Amino acid sequence: DSGKYFGNIRQDFLEGQALGVDATPYYIIGDSKISGLPERAELEAILAAIKRQKEL
Repeated sequence: DSGKYFGNIRQDFLEGQALGVDATPYYIIGDSKISGLPERAELEAILAAIKRQKEL
């Protein structure tokens, strides 16, 4: 373990914290934030809502 990637990983971690990421996976879709693995129905509902907003 040379620590070669430590700086990159640390930077990603800090950026995630600044965005409110508290778990992985973590999705940001439009204004929606999903922490953890969503159920398929939840993800489909969010995507449908975003599509409706864009059509307005």
